[in-house]
Amino acid sequence: MQPAAAPVVVQLVSHGFVVTLIQESDIQKRIEQIKSATHRDILQVNVIGNYFDLTRKVTAASTRTTAVARGPISSYDDVYANVHNLMAAFWTRLRSKFLLSI
Repeated sequence: MQPAAAPVVVQLVSHGFVVTLIQESDIQKRIEQIKSATHRDILQVNVIGNYFDLTRKVTAASTRTTAVARGPISSYDDVYANVHNLMAAFWTRLRSKFLLSI
């Protein structure tokens, strides 16, 4: 009798780039062109682009992208991890290894 296959966790990890509005029109146009490119992984937020406004940038980005996320925590500056998804993936992988090794 074959053990049941472990469920696959889909969309566990995603990434994106958060940028602020740019004063220079040439650079702003290039960002707008890139935003509509293949990957669509750039989010531009309406905050001043400097280190001291990093918290505002992250807050603005997270209000647009994590409306349904459960349990995100800050791990370093502007890097966030969804603990619920990480633990679900961990337990799924652990269970599948345990079941397959019997």
